Amino acid sequence: MTLWPRLLAAVLLAVVASTTWAQGQTPSTDGAVFLVAAPALRDPEYRQTVLIASPTANGGHVGVIINRPTRRSLSSLFPEHEPSKKVVEPVFFGGPFSTTALVAVVRGDASPGQGSLLMMSNLYLAINVNTIDKIIE
Repeated sequence: MTLWPRLLAAVLLAVVASTTWAQGQTPSTDGAVFLVAAPALRDPEYRQTVLIASPTANGGHVGVIINRPTRRSLSSLFPEHEPSKKVVEPVFFGGPFSTTALVAVVRGDASPGQGSLLMMSNLYLAINVNTIDKIIE
């Protein structure tokens, strides 16, 4: 399984740890990091996780866990959405916060659209429903 397909890296049920971005403030991409859980970590929410996190303009952070594929597909979550039936990658669980939010982690040279945050060079986090639909299509 490829972790980073060409345009749609993964669709995630995700964590949006800061509301600053959602309110339209521009986050900083200086200091975006991958956090890897130490083998001894026993916390069930973070145990054996890899998380990408980026600071926001107000000093907060936003991030998603990127290594928890589920057994669910987009078509099982959205059976009436025809473009979802064409996505073969599984849905990823990106929690542990806001576990019902749907976001997409996208690799590309440019922002995929409104409601997207540049996490690091050529890697965006999208939370806007219309932008996610465009990515799926």
